[in-house]
Amino acid sequence: MKFDMKKFMAVLAAMMMVFALAACGGDKQPAQQGNTNDGPSAFELYTQAEEKMAELTDVEYNMDIAMKMAAQGENMDMNMGGTLKQVKVGENDFNLQFNMNMDMSAMGAGTMDMNMYYTNGYLYYDMGQMGQMKVAMDMATAEEQMNVNGMAELDESWVKESSVDGQNVHMVLDGTKMTGLVDDYAGSMAASLQGGEIAMGDVTVDLVLDAEGLPTSYKMVMPMTVTTQGVEVTMDMDMTLDVIATEGVTIDFPEGMDSWMEVDASALQ
Repeated sequence: MKFDMKKFMAVLAAMMMVFALAACGGDKQPAQQGNTNDGPSAFELYTQAEEKMAELTDVEYNMDIAMKMAAQGENMDMNMGGTLKQVKVGENDFNLQFNMNMDMSAMGAGTMDMNMYYTNGYLYYDMGQMGQMKVAMDMATAEEQMNVNGMAELDESWVKESSVDGQNVHMVLDGTKMTGLVDDYAGSMAASLQGGEIAMGDVTVDLVLDAEGLPTSYKMVMPMTVTTQGVEVTMDMDMTLDVIATEGVTIDFPEGMDSWMEVDASALQ
């Protein structure tokens, strides 16, 4: 069977957005923690930062992702950049905006913009030439669809090594444990890779905190191997999130969203 790189890249682009959003804050539950001898451990500082981010009403991130891939003697680079905004509008209700630009020149497709919004009980998708659609969805389901709930499932036992240097937090996470988490987040996408499997290498996380313990920068390096259509593809993803605002964030909704084609949520499965 001939390896379909274009199909693989399209699915991979969606998976990359999942990984990127997994690093952002949301309605998190406290992760498990262990004891430390000399102050908080790197994992505890990471967890405390996640909890502080979850308490914010407004937050805006800049995001950059660089991916290097190799398969069947071919090497490809893919870059993505964008912003994610969250504004609280009710006790358990947020408006959300996610704008992403993907450089698809490696597969001969130039650049592609993808925009997602959530407001007034609807999740909106703007796929450019691929069309615009909206799905009736409550807040909890929308957060799950956009993967805003993040990485609260991390367990301290996954940390293979760590260090704290002032406001800089460094962790190396066990790739075998991370593989299970990736399966949870991206399982349906991986399934569309014709029975593909994903295996993570050890994941490096670097966090820079401000004086209040809030993250100002988040960097994650994720090596992985995807086997699909009988072909092994190796990848290294380098993702950086910079927090650029934690108050006064505004969301720019496009005009005419009410006229976007409404589809059933089952169409997104």
